[in-house]
Amino acid sequence: MVEIGADLILVGGRVWEGGAAAGGYRIAEGGAAAGGYRIAEGVAVAGERILAVGGRDQVMSYRGRGTEVVDLKGRTVLPGLIDSHCHIVGLGLARTGIDLNYPRARSIADVCRLVAERAAAQPPGTWIRGRGYDHLRLEERRHPTRWDLDPVSGDHPVVLVRSCGHISVANSEALRRAGITRETPDPPGGAIERRDGEPTGVLKEAAQGLVHGVAPHTRAELEEALRQAAREYLSLGVTAVHDMSGGDPEGPAVIQDLARGGGLGIRISFSLISAPPSGGRPAAGDAALSTGLHTGLGDHWVKLGPAKVVLDGSDDGATALMYRPYRDGSGTGIGYWQDEELLAWAREAARWGWQLSLHAIGDRAIDQALHAIAEARRGGRGEGWWRPRIEHFIYPSPEAVATAAALGVVPVVNPIFLSMVDRGYLELIDEETLARGFPIRSLLDAGLTVAAGSDAPVADANPLAGMACAVDRSTAAGDPFRPGEAVSLAEALDMYTRAGAVAAGWGDDLGVIAPGRLADLVVLDGGLAVPKYGRLTATDGGPVLARLLREMRVTMTVVGGQVRFHV
Repeated sequence: MVEIGADLILVGGRVWEGGAAAGGYRIAEGGAAAGGYRIAEGVAVAGERILAVGGRDQVMSYRGRGTEVVDLKGRTVLPGLIDSHCHIVGLGLARTGIDLNYPRARSIADVCRLVAERAAAQPPGTWIRGRGYDHLRLEERRHPTRWDLDPVSGDHPVVLVRSCGHISVANSEALRRAGITRETPDPPGGAIERRDGEPTGVLKEAAQGLVHGVAPHTRAELEEALRQAAREYLSLGVTAVHDMSGGDPEGPAVIQDLARGGGLGIRISFSLISAPPSGGRPAAGDAALSTGLHTGLGDHWVKLGPAKVVLDGSDDGATALMYRPYRDGSGTGIGYWQDEELLAWAREAARWGWQLSLHAIGDRAIDQALHAIAEARRGGRGEGWWRPRIEHFIYPSPEAVATAAALGVVPVVNPIFLSMVDRGYLELIDEETLARGFPIRSLLDAGLTVAAGSDAPVADANPLAGMACAVDRSTAAGDPFRPGEAVSLAEALDMYTRAGAVAAGWGDDLGVIAPGRLADLVVLDGGLAVPKYGRLTATDGGPVLARLLREMRVTMTVVGGQVRFHV
């Protein structure tokens, strides 16, 4: 019996220690190599950290009088999963509003029926909110309008957010409360859709703020949403998230108050968003850049993450900033920042020690982001700390990929988006641009550290579903999209563990299962044994593995040595 006793031992399963994509580990005593990872039989935990990883005899030697021993019975243990791009409060709020996701809403008639049901259930005059409709998947292949919503909403103001979060539709009462009329100009970085000069209720990008600004959620609503989202994440094996909202100070304030000391059972790094000076609407990050604060303030439970800017919109909403026009005739997208404004922001943020995070989906926005990062790098805090991020990174050119690698950029990709690609999407984006879409394999081959996130509530928050998309590249119809960009199971796991830790500055404590690391662990309901698969394609095992991942469920989530979820 060893002198130091464990509080918790998980034994009798397959412990994927992680880290192989970063250079790997040697095979420890009692371990075995599988699929590019080192596999152990058990893990011992003392306090909030991992005490030992290895064979049964090794970890059981730490058993003491008060040790809880869990027999895994062949189940799989992974490092705690990390969602590197989400909107955690928004996820919780989406659960309280009308769910308009496909297939629940297949038509505008479905949308209107769901609004009518909510209108009948809520007190008169109160706000009705919904989220998730996708006009490309509605039978009518268009957005709902105020004229669709007015007959079913009574005296309720209604605002419905498209699945991407970059477009909303409001009814006439909501437009009235926001003061939007024929004379209201388009705000910088936004567009008010009009028919014969009259607003239709469809608000794109920054124009959404005109309505959302007059319909704020209460503090109690935000707190309950955060608690609900944290519980959902823990049930999915997610132990840490990067919250990328941060435009309104109320969100970060709620996160700090509730997450400190492990109050939510989940670790959160939160961003602060800056708005372009020409936009006219300040954001939470504007005043923070030069206060002396910077990325990293906080502890293992809640910390201040990057300074973030949004450069463009969404590709399926036809607002991502592209070089080539969308095939619906709407143009080349919407850009938020003028080049000189962005360069000035990047220089200032880097000078004060902020990690940079730039939302850039379209190829033109990605080039703009890389230019700003190159400029900021000259005044940043130096190598090692400097890990600028580009969020989404969906349509980079080969030259942009090479530049990103040279600049040490961490692309934060969203493999789960592939499950939302359907016929309407494929008809919207021109073929030349599509041919470069959603890269992962080529990013890894270029030497980039690639982290992954869900962008929830935009897409499914389940990281196992995201991994499945990364290995089989499956679209909504089940067809592979650019299958040559598929990755191995080891690489998919790495994006949701080690790489996510690196992207948030948690690299010394999270992302792998190793002695001394924080004890964040997730137990799946089966064995994940696919050692014969290396790099997967759509024809050599990717679909088989993807199906396994989609069917697996989490049975236990441990955060900081404490069991936070168990079935």
